[in-house]
Amino acid sequence: MFDKFLSISPRVKIAVLAILHLVGLIGLLSPFQHVFLQLSTANLVISAILILPKKFDNRFGVSLLFIISLGFGIEWMGTTTGWPFGVYSYGNGLSPLLMGVPLVIGVNWWMLTYGALEISRLKIKPKIFQILVAGGLLTALDLLIEQVAPKLTFWTWQSASVPIQNYIAWFVLGTIMAFFIQKFQSKESLNKMAVALFIIQVLFFSILNLAL
Repeated sequence: MFDKFLSISPRVKIAVLAILHLVGLIGLLSPFQHVFLQLSTANLVISAILILPKKFDNRFGVSLLFIISLGFGIEWMGTTTGWPFGVYSYGNGLSPLLMGVPLVIGVNWWMLTYGALEISRLKIKPKIFQILVAGGLLTALDLLIEQVAPKLTFWTWQSASVPIQNYIAWFVLGTIMAFFIQKFQSKESLNKMAVALFIIQVLFFSILNLAL
């Protein structure tokens, strides 16, 4: 059953990703925002599943679990100690939470980093530059997300503005994660769904920045 799901046409998957985010965008800008916020986690999980490559081996599975675990662990350390991002805490926008951290946050780290790396592979050949550009793209996307996250109760900062160390941490962590994805997961041809999802996310948060 799962194999058949992964074999769905890339065009169909991209269409589903676009529809999911369009519906989410309309919902978050409507009077029923609180209802659609409860669907944010489901949206992220479905999106992550849709960008999985058709074929992957045990190395892919191990690296996927490693990055998801690393993402969750870093976020737990961040909310507990204030390092490396700064002092912040999660709200209910990405529930359910475990130890104050959304269960889905590690999946989100993998999904966004994978998309950023796949975009960097479109034109850039040297692998070292691919992972650096991926880290930069991920940080740029976070710039958009940070402006709307408190308004959507995703998370809030103790300081009045987002600390610069947050963006430094995003670049460093994004580059490290991109390295592992490149080493273990990017042997196949370009993943068009991952590219499409990253672009959709940029458009999604850009519109939210303008509208909220």
